[in-house]
This record gives sequence, C-alpha cells and structure tokens, in this order.
Amino acid sequence: MPTDSSHEFSTYVARFCRLIGELQAGQYGRHRGRLILRLHEDQFDDRMGHYQELGRRLQATIETGDTIDELLIVELRAAETELVIETSWFLPNTGR
Repeated sequence: MPTDSSHEFSTYVARFCRLIGELQAGQYGRHRGRLILRLHEDQFDDRMGHYQELGRRLQATIETGDTIDELLIVELRAAETELVIETSWFLPNTGR
C-alpha cells in the first residue's frame, strides 16, 4: 500500500485528468454516472487516510474470520469512486 503522499496525490491528479477531465481543484466532473469532486491535496490526504483505514479494518476482519460488514464494503467502494481508484487495493475486481 503506497504511503508517499505527494506521489499519491500526483498519481490521483493524473488519473482524474485522464478519466474525468482537466478540472481545477474544487470543480466537479462526471465519472461512472456520478459527480466527482476534484480534491485539493489536503482533502486528498484526509480521504486517502480514511480509505486506508477502511482497508485495515477489512483486513483485520478477514484475519480474525469475522463476518464482513456490508457497510464496510459500501464505504470502501464509495472511497474508491471519490479517489478515482481504478483497481481496488483491498477488494476483488468485479469488472465495474
């Protein structure tokens, strides 16, 4: 799981521009039928940290053999959409 914040933000910006368009931070674009906000770097850092925490919770659930909470999966997918993540870091590829 990458941890270099400025590199991750640069990758996010490139991905956002490629998939959604050349927008300024704070503007919205359409992706997969949803409006997606182009994040400022501090917003990105907060949301990426939240995404990674959700992933840690999922991994801990799997390791302990607990039942996976569907809300956790929904939150992970929502975070991936918001961060324009093409391939989940934590969930199997479902062809979305």
